[in-house]
Amino acid sequence: MLARHITSLSDYRIPFGAAQLGGTVKLSIDVWEDEPQAVDLRLWIDGEGERLIPMQPGSGNGSAVRYAAEFAPEKTGVIWYSFNITSSDGSVWRYGAREEHAVGEGAFHYGDPPSFQITVYEPRAVQPDWYRNGIVYQIFPDRFARGDDWRERAKTLDAPRKGPKRRLVEDWDKPVSYEFDEKAGEMLAWDFYGGTLEGIREKLGYLEALGITALYLNPIFEAASNHRYDTADYERIDPLLGDEESFRALCADAEAHGISVILDGVFNHTGRDSRYFNALGNYPDVGAAQDPSSPYHTWYKMEEDGSYSCWWGVKDLPDIEETDPGYRDYINGEDGIVRRWLRAGARGWRLDVADELPDSFIRELKAAATAEKDDALVIGEVWEDATHKWAYGELRQYFQGEELDGVMN
Repeated sequence: MLARHITSLSDYRIPFGAAQLGGTVKLSIDVWEDEPQAVDLRLWIDGEGERLIPMQPGSGNGSAVRYAAEFAPEKTGVIWYSFNITSSDGSVWRYGAREEHAVGEGAFHYGDPPSFQITVYEPRAVQPDWYRNGIVYQIFPDRFARGDDWRERAKTLDAPRKGPKRRLVEDWDKPVSYEFDEKAGEMLAWDFYGGTLEGIREKLGYLEALGITALYLNPIFEAASNHRYDTADYERIDPLLGDEESFRALCADAEAHGISVILDGVFNHTGRDSRYFNALGNYPDVGAAQDPSSPYHTWYKMEEDGSYSCWWGVKDLPDIEETDPGYRDYINGEDGIVRRWLRAGARGWRLDVADELPDSFIRELKAAATAEKDDALVIGEVWEDATHKWAYGELRQYFQGEELDGVMN
């Protein structure tokens, strides 16, 4: 017996790719060199189990007979499927995906085969078409362009500060250096080259000429490092880059050039040197590292001995407890960080290490973003296949309609 099912061809699967909740899925398989007694579509739905649907023979394809079945998904999620073919002699042949592939052309297997996959989602009421049909340019703000204001802004590096030195590299073309104390496991100095938001704004004509329709900016909020994934203050643009006024000007001018701005949201951890944790005492706020009575103490996973959970063991990046109501409101509330910077001109958010954020947090964030702008974008950094990723004991729900619009890694 021979059989064929190819997920990317409409002869065998409609719709191609993900399926909308409320729609109909049609699956077909060609069988030849035998006259099977029965062909069943085997569905597996997480939380419900197995479901068998008899497939009906139809028009032939050469020497093959095409068997087809339809069903309507009743909820969002991942549906796994394969085929049971009862041959003329009564034996059951199992046809499914090839090893390590949930799509493409399938194959027969001994025993249970790997399943094909269908992601069932609820579509957005308003699509972010500005992104779907766009060309995105990623910018690392410190190294893209110095604006006319860069020399004045570089003076902010001279402010006295505990912790690693922050020093200006005058020569734009000098190779980046990395000064790290291996024994202590600490940075000794961060080099900054003086790129600014004004520098980006001055290059908008150049970017438009390239055909760019969206800018994805790596973090721009105040931080100790040059990469700024150690957020110090979500409410403040890093003064070396600019301020809220220069950010608003960038977004307004970008819009005039047909370009949207996407911000990098680092909400899984903050910097140890931040107004919220404040381990070095550089901020006037009483931080979580300083006093258990700090309003930020419950934001972090703190131990009684003063130790704390941190991102992948990097002590400069204390982990956030994303289930904390106060933190959630600060980020996702009506006047929270997500909506605040969308009001200032951003068009969407890219979520750093989204696979370490709870699904419930991402759903809240997406709701906040789309409440502010109905075509706002939320994409996430997700390693591995985001359509069926298991993380922390759960099958993630990124693409069921209430969370991410897309992913990157």
